[in-house]
This record gives sequence, C-alpha cells and structure tokens, in this order.
Amino acid sequence: MTTTGSPRSGGPIAASRREYCIISRVAITDATLRKRQQLLSFIEKELAPHAAVRAVVAVGSIATGQARPDSDVDAYLFMEPLDLYIVPAESVWRERDNTFHSMFGDVGSDVDEGLQLDFHRVDLARGVIQLTCGPSRFGPS
Repeated sequence: MTTTGSPRSGGPIAASRREYCIISRVAITDATLRKRQQLLSFIEKELAPHAAVRAVVAVGSIATGQARPDSDVDAYLFMEPLDLYIVPAESVWRERDNTFHSMFGDVGSDVDEGLQLDFHRVDLARGVIQLTCGPSRFGPS
C-alpha cells in the first residue's frame, strides 16, 4: 500500500491506489537537500508560530529534486484566515539574522547567502482548492 524511498533516491515517497502523483527515481541534487533543510528551518522559525498557517506545499525544482544553487523555492502557503503580513510573497530570507530582503534589488550577499522564496498564498476560507497531477495510473478506485 505505501512505499517509501530514501530522501536521496528521489522516491517514490508514497504510493497507494488513490494517489496520482508518482515521483520517478531520480538523483536529488545537493542543492535540493540544502534548500529543503533551509525551508524546514524557515517553516519552524517563521511560519509554525502563526495559527493562520495551515500547510506549506513545495513545488518546482525543490519538489522534483533538481534544484540548483541559484534556484528559488516555489511553494503554496495555505492560510485561514489569509494574512498577507505573515511573510512576503517574494523575498530572500536570511537565516543567520532572521531577516527578509528584496530579491529585486542589488544582487549581493543578502541574496547569495539567503533562501530565495516565491510563495503563492492561498486563502482556505474561500473554499477548497484541489491540486491534481493528472489521471490516476491505477485506474478507477
């Protein structure tokens, strides 16, 4: 029913008859592992203390395991109620001093040593959002 792979192997992370997103086995880059660790730290320090934050779902290269050192972290931030002041939609978070910086200004040490974030903030109070990856490969359930 459930299959787990090692974090470095790329999956499948979980597979059951009702899931449709199957991750093929690919080598995960070192940058992906580093960015995933930074994202977890960011979630613990910045997002977890806020009751409005219900879930964070990383997508893009960090999810597929193909992030490069210069990749940003694309993620959906599900909130109820929506609070646009919890975290900027696009910014660079520097862990050492827990500060946010513009990703559109001068490129320098703030951007180079920080975690570049691109959040899509979702208001759960407006209704349920269904994210799908395509038709189930297992057929009807």
